[in-house]
Amino acid sequence: MQLKQLKFAILAIILIFNKLYAQEFNKEIGFKSDNDSYLANGQDRYYTNGLFITYRKVAEPKQIKPGLAKKIIELEIGQKMYNAQSGYIPAINYVDRPITAYLYGGGSLNWFTENERMLKASFQIGTIGPAAFGKQAQEFVHQLTGLYAPKGWEYQLNNEIGINLGASYVKMIQRSTSRKLDLAWHGYANLGTTFSGLGVGFMLRSGRVNQLFQSASYHSVIGTKSSTNNLVKSELFFFAKPQLDLVLHDATVSGGLFREDKGPVSFKAKPWVLSQEFGLVHAKNRLSLQLSYVFKTAEIQSSAKAHQYGSVSTFYRFN
Repeated sequence: MQLKQLKFAILAIILIFNKLYAQEFNKEIGFKSDNDSYLANGQDRYYTNGLFITYRKVAEPKQIKPGLAKKIIELEIGQKMYNAQSGYIPAINYVDRPITAYLYGGGSLNWFTENERMLKASFQIGTIGPAAFGKQAQEFVHQLTGLYAPKGWEYQLNNEIGINLGASYVKMIQRSTSRKLDLAWHGYANLGTTFSGLGVGFMLRSGRVNQLFQSASYHSVIGTKSSTNNLVKSELFFFAKPQLDLVLHDATVSGGLFREDKGPVSFKAKPWVLSQEFGLVHAKNRLSLQLSYVFKTAEIQSSAKAHQYGSVSTFYRFN
């Protein structure tokens, strides 16, 4: 190959790779898995498993107003599964937390401003009870992984369809001069037949972080560029997220809101729950990965204890 042709080929390769890595992706798909077995402490109780599949798409530029960095549309389907003190319940008197699952589909709109605020409005429709297929899902997972055969689903809560609305707000409070440490405030409110309540908390991030409108911590990596440049090309940071919740209604604990026959066993939810989440986030080019540990104080007005579980999520961006 002649020298001129070699230079041309090298230049072409550089341009192609620059285009690939400078490319902006306007869609994202991925999943999140919650499970207490990730902690390898032998427990299989309370909120024991969650699986969520999410699709996001950034709104068209013509829909973006001045001061608004981006608007993201989100669609999600998911299932949450709840055991009593174990996945193997030999008798009803061992049920210290109602056994059920919550299966749902929903969507949300997410607005991100260039001064690092986020507003989210969400909607879900789903069901608790046998129609949520918790028994079948747990039996399948245990059979697939060679675990024991679950027992106790005959004591689960009865069916009830639920409609739930939600809103949340996030605001950046302070970022260090090194731009490697920041603190954001967040609050939320839910109103529905399955879940109703509100909460407030903070997120502390340390490491290579981007602004809230371009960060994996708030699923905002996709989308058009803001007038403000990103702080880093790729994110890698630890985070801590304490939160205080006021629980007004939880159908997975107290049964269907409009049912007289709620099921064999139901309890009242504790009104105040404190949670703490610690984790690691990495996001670069097309991929995001998050690993975290969640601890919650006791949620049930029964002998049920505090609970903890692990969470893993990954997302892939494309056009």
